[in-house]
Amino acid sequence: LMPRTYAKAPTVVASIPDGVAGNLKNVLPIRLKDPDAVSKDYLGLKCPQYRTTILGVGFKPKDLKTVDAIIYKESRCQSSVINKTLNRDGSHDFGLAQINGRSWCLPTRYYPKGYLQTLGIVRDCDDLLNPVINLEAAYEIYTYAKGFSPWGR
Repeated sequence: LMPRTYAKAPTVVASIPDGVAGNLKNVLPIRLKDPDAVSKDYLGLKCPQYRTTILGVGFKPKDLKTVDAIIYKESRCQSSVINKTLNRDGSHDFGLAQINGRSWCLPTRYYPKGYLQTLGIVRDCDDLLNPVINLEAAYEIYTYAKGFSPWGR
């Protein structure tokens, strides 16, 4: 038989006169003034909310900071961004990693369905607005290119 243990009463948290715990400022995150502002996490990532997804789609831990820097520079960590103005050829870039539609998800001579469609990652370019699909596509492009050259790195 196991010895019986008894629960102890909880310790009292010191409070300030308005009833808020005195150490609350140490527990809650600092509120950002700009709703689109990004805060760094303990690894120095600018888009820490995507850390698990970046690693989950296949990137190695050594590539984590590079991918984070790319998605911050390309989209400021916003998955629904579509660039319709900056490409000379009139093509659009989609999502976190700003994947070019003309290059990667439209039909080409070598990939009549489109490269990402052939791999089964997307049905059409709009699927790249899903952050998980976008990062999966980014990993496949990284693998195809043998590095980060499609993003100028």
